[in-house]
Amino acid sequence: MTMNKLIVKNVGPVKNGLGDSFIHINRLTIFLGPQGSGKSTLAKIYSSLLWLEKAVVREEVSLEQCQKSGYFLKEVISYQGIQSYFRDNSYIHFVGKACEFKLENGKFSATQLSEQADFLMPKIMYVPAERNFLTSIPKVEYIEGLPKPLATFLKEYEHAKQWAQSRKEVLIPIGRLSFKYSEKNAISLLVGSDYETNLLHGSSGYQSYVPLFLVTEFLSNYVLNRTDDPSHEVYSEVQKRNIVDRFIKITKGLYRDATDPNVSTNEQLNKLLKQYDYGSFINIVEEPEQNLHPDSQRKALFSLIQHLNKISENQLLITSHSPYILSYVALCIEAKQTLVRLEEILGDGLASTDLIAEVRKMVPTGAEVSLDDTNVYVLDDSGNIQLLNKTGGYISEEHSLNSVFDEISENISKMLDLG
Repeated sequence: MTMNKLIVKNVGPVKNGLGDSFIHINRLTIFLGPQGSGKSTLAKIYSSLLWLEKAVVREEVSLEQCQKSGYFLKEVISYQGIQSYFRDNSYIHFVGKACEFKLENGKFSATQLSEQADFLMPKIMYVPAERNFLTSIPKVEYIEGLPKPLATFLKEYEHAKQWAQSRKEVLIPIGRLSFKYSEKNAISLLVGSDYETNLLHGSSGYQSYVPLFLVTEFLSNYVLNRTDDPSHEVYSEVQKRNIVDRFIKITKGLYRDATDPNVSTNEQLNKLLKQYDYGSFINIVEEPEQNLHPDSQRKALFSLIQHLNKISENQLLITSHSPYILSYVALCIEAKQTLVRLEEILGDGLASTDLIAEVRKMVPTGAEVSLDDTNVYVLDDSGNIQLLNKTGGYISEEHSLNSVFDEISENISKMLDLG
């Protein structure tokens, strides 16, 4: 799979970034670093450029419109609310599967690539860190002035709750609880073996995790386009309206050009349908570890990777400042490598052996990930970005988050010596 590439310099807290080298967005990409180092800045810029690329391919935005003075900041970046991060020397270079975008010296340029064989229309979801606001405040849908990414996520969360209602109950990967939604009473419930509680009164961990989990579950199933899954029905009306609007425009154009032999009804309609037929799910998640116990972080990450692995073209991008997240990713990578080694030794009988069962006790089916499909970038508070080394079959553990543990241990030893 061809990776999307991104350079960001002199935007908000990101200064030199990765220099003139591209950040390669892999199937699994993680941005690690302290607060305010630019993790979310990178994720928001990347999601904005993905949305713009999709709009260009769908012909909702023209290349000429993209390149108009101020359009990129006022119409694209402003959605994420970070337009004030940009200054005269801000530099962005994005190379996707369908478009190439560049911001340099205040000028934005856009090119549609001639080769787009790898481009599949993506369903893009940005999961903001503020998501627990949606589950801790009653009737949040009536609050005006929500940040646009949060408002968009709220809409998807409402769809996901309707989907969950059609499933009766949805098992939550962390704890021993299920989620149940009653649209009639507008109540989201956490269901245990012998009790139910309103999510409004649940723990902060569940209030943060349930929206992330439900929306991911719903959208990953929707992109699979499984007609036996209720997600297909929940979203169909929205899709139908979009397609009908475009269909009307196309048929009007065909009528005007009826004498033009180059106009093909089938080509136009097939192109239209392809533009609204999602082929991949790009899940961009801020702080999946938010308010979660380390073991719950593990289960949450496993679930996200399982959804990533539903389609080979899916992407998962995570921002995090939890050292546990990277450690659990390393476990998922080692699981993949172990499974490959076992397959070489045992052949097709792998799935029936006790060895595979031992691996699955540590990493569940579908949560393994290839080292080649994983990139980890560490940001510092000086505006620099570092790609963690992957030589030797492992992701390097030499990063700032691990150094914190080392510093704590060292200080404890010093205090013991003083005593």
